[in-house]
Amino acid sequence: MTNHNNTTFPPMTGRIFETGMGRVRLDRLLGEGGFGAVYEAVALDSPGARRYAVKLIVRNTVTENAQAREIALHEAVSSHANIVDIHYAEFLEDYLFIVLGLCTGGSLLDKLFQGEFQGEGATEKIKLVFGQILDAVEHCHEQGVYHRDLKPENILIEGEGEDMHVLLTDFGVSSDKEYVQSYRCGTQAYWSPECQGDMGASSYSLEANDVWSLGVILVLMIKNQFPWQVASPKDPLFQAYINDSQRIGASLNISGNAWQLLQMVFTLDESERLGIADIRNILNMMDAFSSSVTNDSSALGSGEVEFSRSQELGVQSVDCVQELVECGVEDERAVCGLVKHTGTTIFHDCLSTFV
Repeated sequence: MTNHNNTTFPPMTGRIFETGMGRVRLDRLLGEGGFGAVYEAVALDSPGARRYAVKLIVRNTVTENAQAREIALHEAVSSHANIVDIHYAEFLEDYLFIVLGLCTGGSLLDKLFQGEFQGEGATEKIKLVFGQILDAVEHCHEQGVYHRDLKPENILIEGEGEDMHVLLTDFGVSSDKEYVQSYRCGTQAYWSPECQGDMGASSYSLEANDVWSLGVILVLMIKNQFPWQVASPKDPLFQAYINDSQRIGASLNISGNAWQLLQMVFTLDESERLGIADIRNILNMMDAFSSSVTNDSSALGSGEVEFSRSQELGVQSVDCVQELVECGVEDERAVCGLVKHTGTTIFHDCLSTFV
């Protein structure tokens, strides 16, 4: 794991915290970065010694207002069945201490690497899981909360096969502003063109930006690869999409109906982008996501954008000035230092900015 600020989060396994909900012992590290960590924990004074996930964030890395915002926005949406519960939060010693529902089944990222959505039964599995993701994000939007970092690592999955249950997590960069002027926030591979700052608009819609991210996630579930690296004309594959969107769909071997849906999600004009309710209606009528015809993607020149852990870990640059103002980071170095673990975790460090 890269640590850009040369700090290490201190080991906490076995430590007991005295909290407002009683004694909580940290039992197993799930993920960590320079500014925080997440642990599987047990509430020692609860009936049956209930187990949780505890997210610890170093207190002085971002303003307390920014940390309080993450808690408030997560609490506003956590009643939904497809969103990780937030049970308790307080400032303890040098940390923000957040108690969350524990998910031990892994993430959508893990399922992608296991090939869960390939082969027999793939269509129904995609409908099942992606439909629940839509439900979670739609609920957030109905409550005036925009996630801003939708990606497989932040989508947890409990159960197997027909029993897979989705839980959306990590509201570290979420916002309650419908339109913003801060660009390049979240994870670059999932940014919309307007979030890149390439569209020349003075502000952009966070709801439409979330919808774009959902489209990228759907492509990953169908083909286990990104449609492009960055939704910017500087990316040859994205420029190829702008020039001939139908050709890109054929090169990915995505079915005609599925690609029509994705084209309505990947509109350059955010005002014309499909809404979640319409996406769900079309999704439910889909009889196949992959095409049975194999096409030669090399005809596009730059080839496929393969889905790899190395790409997931690659740090991307950000518009530091706007990002610091929007997210409350006082030290510019902190932007690049907020790193995460890509394994089984419900944790993504606050204000993360990497792919």
